[in-house]
Amino acid sequence: MKRLAATAAITTALLAVTGCAEPTPHANEEPPATIGQFASVIARHDKPIRDVVDESSGCLLTMLLGDSDVLAQRCVDSAGEGRFEVIEIKNRFGELGEAPAELDELVQRMIHGGEHLATTEDLDVRANCVEVGSDECATSVSSVLRALEEVIVPELDA
Repeated sequence: MKRLAATAAITTALLAVTGCAEPTPHANEEPPATIGQFASVIARHDKPIRDVVDESSGCLLTMLLGDSDVLAQRCVDSAGEGRFEVIEIKNRFGELGEAPAELDELVQRMIHGGEHLATTEDLDVRANCVEVGSDECATSVSSVLRALEEVIVPELDA
């Protein structure tokens, strides 16, 4: 009897070690993302967004006055970059899955902001700025820059 019990124990251990045993119910699930993983996404995109906002004050005036197509194009590129960074945060958060409870509200707001920037046609500076000096382009650029400054950066500061 002892020999049968020992054989059963050894067989079970070998099956588990070699992977032949039935998987546990959660064996195929990835562990939930950590606060650090979410924080690293923010850290990677924080500075480029802040740089766009810091440099944006001259952009609005340049776009309105139409002083220089070169400067206006820089404003378009800058707004496009800021928009891209927020959309990337949304995408990376989506890949990480459910946020830890401590970050859930921030993550949901950033996902919502990224989704808004990604899907609102008026905020697509690349599409709206085929003609850099147009009113449509100026409105699109100023709207993106304002959204970054008034909505996204305060969320990053939270």
